[in-house]
Amino acid sequence: MTGLREMFEDLADGAPPSSRLIGDDLYAVGRQRHRRRTRLATGAAALALAVLAGGTGAVLTRGGPEPPGPAAGGQPLPDGIVQSFDAADAEHLYVTQFACTPGPTCPKTRVRLLGSDDGGRTWTVRGSAVDVAAMTVLGPRTLVAHSVGDAAPIVSTDGGRVWKPARPQNAVRVVPDGAALICWPATAQTGCVAHALDPAAGWFAPLTEPPALAGGYTLESVAGQFWATGTTPAGEPAVAVSTNAGGSWLTRVLDCDCERPHIATTADGRTGYVLVANRLRKTWVGYRLGGSGEPEWLSGIEAVRYDDIHLGQRSFVTADGTLVVAQVVRARGDIDALSFWGGRPGTSLRPMELDGLPSTVYSVRRAPDGWFYTHTYGPERGLYGSRDGRKWTLIAE
Repeated sequence: MTGLREMFEDLADGAPPSSRLIGDDLYAVGRQRHRRRTRLATGAAALALAVLAGGTGAVLTRGGPEPPGPAAGGQPLPDGIVQSFDAADAEHLYVTQFACTPGPTCPKTRVRLLGSDDGGRTWTVRGSAVDVAAMTVLGPRTLVAHSVGDAAPIVSTDGGRVWKPARPQNAVRVVPDGAALICWPATAQTGCVAHALDPAAGWFAPLTEPPALAGGYTLESVAGQFWATGTTPAGEPAVAVSTNAGGSWLTRVLDCDCERPHIATTADGRTGYVLVANRLRKTWVGYRLGGSGEPEWLSGIEAVRYDDIHLGQRSFVTADGTLVVAQVVRARGDIDALSFWGGRPGTSLRPMELDGLPSTVYSVRRAPDGWFYTHTYGPERGLYGSRDGRKWTLIAE
């Protein structure tokens, strides 16, 4: 999916993806989101989250009385709590929902997968309910996923209807053509490290020379360029970049007393904008990085108010090159909302309106074809998409 990323923030301590990416940060801390999700899941316990039996691949429809129609441009989703939303492009969409009411007898990793091949106009159930801790869309019908404790990732090449475990192989020097760059846990204690995965051939293997970062880093691949963000073994925030399919990595340490960084890249993959929190000074710090240059400090990022609530990836780059940063605002009672700030790098960021997008949304991500997407966590239930990152359309609710 760009994956059950936010779920990983709930499960452990620790951008838009492309066809070579799995996972953001498998061991991120998501205390506030976890509390919010717990409240939402508890409040929704009365909902019967039906696991549609039989008819694998059958079109899903709502049962009972006809619900109110969707907002303009939006199509109804089957009843259930949306756990994640991912896309290969504007037509091939994937949603996971809790397969049962979350509680002591039903883990949050128990989900059912819904898929749409027509931009959300119709949805089908894809296989049986499965235990999945993270999933990433690698292509229109190619997905890879795993559960905590799995010995190997599982792969589907038919849109999530059938899953098979990948076979481990010896280390490879580079990620070969047709394969994907994934973040796979070396052990439960060390967090994830870079691996290559060939979904068609069904194998995965560690890289001979992975990024020189501590385990549990974030991987991102855009237009053939690989980015990794995390910390060095000494605990310094750092970014590593590879322009040769993972054959070698250039590591840049960020000169600040900051935490684990987040990165947003331009669509061509050549430039990354890094946002990190300096908790000591209660400020945000930003850097601009080229594929081989030194980190360039970004002025203007301090305009965005610091908040210690972790909400995952906080920034993205629109199609016209505008850097957008999300700021948490506590204006919705128990539910944290967002406001957005945007501007050209090097200039002060200003409040920015994202037309048609609610304030209660998860991370904005970008599919390999440049299409932006996200979904809500608040009362405005819905999936949203955008061609440029500025004007948004409700796809399904």
